[in-house]
Amino acid sequence: MLNPVSRQSGKFVPFHQRLLGGEMQPNVGRQPVENPIGGSVALPNPQRLLEFVHDIEQFLMLLIEKGDVYLVGIGPAEYAVRIGHRAASRSEYSVSRLGQRHVGIGGVLYDGCVLTVSSKKTAVAPLRARQLEQLSWLVHGFSTRVGGFSRVYGQRDLNLGFTKDDSRSAVDRNREAFLKRLGAVTRSRKGASLWRLITLRQIHSDIIRHIESPVLADKEPLTGDGMITATPGLLLAIQTADCLPVIVVDTRRHAVGVFHAGWRGTVKRIVEKGVGEMVRCFGSRPRDLKAAIGPGIQGCCYEVGEEVRTRFESQFSYAASLFHEIKDSDPVREKYPLLFLTARAPGHGELPPKIFLDLVEANRQQLLAAGIPKKSIETSPLCTNCHPELLFSYRAEKGKTGRMMGVAGIRA
Repeated sequence: MLNPVSRQSGKFVPFHQRLLGGEMQPNVGRQPVENPIGGSVALPNPQRLLEFVHDIEQFLMLLIEKGDVYLVGIGPAEYAVRIGHRAASRSEYSVSRLGQRHVGIGGVLYDGCVLTVSSKKTAVAPLRARQLEQLSWLVHGFSTRVGGFSRVYGQRDLNLGFTKDDSRSAVDRNREAFLKRLGAVTRSRKGASLWRLITLRQIHSDIIRHIESPVLADKEPLTGDGMITATPGLLLAIQTADCLPVIVVDTRRHAVGVFHAGWRGTVKRIVEKGVGEMVRCFGSRPRDLKAAIGPGIQGCCYEVGEEVRTRFESQFSYAASLFHEIKDSDPVREKYPLLFLTARAPGHGELPPKIFLDLVEANRQQLLAAGIPKKSIETSPLCTNCHPELLFSYRAEKGKTGRMMGVAGIRA
């Protein structure tokens, strides 16, 4: 491990003080990494990196709050930690695969395995898909929790859902800020007005609504988990906090669809049916469609029960490729096996394996099955459960959390 004793004074000096002081030098057998402050940082061999990741992240988050860190890069083959000061009072935080090109869109770097918080923590920072961003007639985005006016889930969060914990006035202000940041604004001689935001009472179903005007939504709250429209000036919105927001766009006929895909909606083929509804209602051709799957819980964290795997196996021939198992270990069982002796062969009760579902791949497969070209499908690598500092997660925050949105609309 890194030596905690200062070479200059011979006294104990905390790691972060020596790091910021620039006095650390490489140890034998370890490769030094350049440090903009001065000196170098010695990192362990790759196989020992996992031991450092948690402590490094905790330390960096403290620096982020102070505004001292502006970039952190972590890759599978090369590892680097860069610390540097900026004139700005805020900071950026990025975890990325080294060597990949960073693309900055709307205050957020988002390319491959990239996570970045806007340099202004109080600013709304939506994520956008690169292919969809090229369509001038389209307004779209996936919100994060960064910025906003809600304080019940932390400090200045962008909660876009009317939850039991948050105030309606805070959510209204958050939604207004989000729409303005996206550019969902109509300007006229009388002034500027926000687009109509259309939401659903989501029930983990395969119900898809065709929205032709906001009048239908005014009569009663709409129930369902998907919406499609070809009407300009409406912003369709799906709310999520672990489930996947999926946007599908017809680049030829200027139509959009948004879908809420949890495991129940996915096993009911909501995304596949959504594409079918766009074909039926708008005459869309799958080859003209582009799709973006926004941030949600990834296969690394989405633990499910055996009944979920059984449901998927009954619906999809490729279901086996969507699941992986991790055998849990129990130090007490391993040290004292006789305490867990049973009558079942081979004589000791074993812990059942944990089952994890790749929900992103499940929905990508549905989009492919619907005829959308592989090159036209983008998926976010961001896991809500892994990054609750950036994204709302129902699981990570044990149910008390806000809601993000995946939205799409058509400019007039």
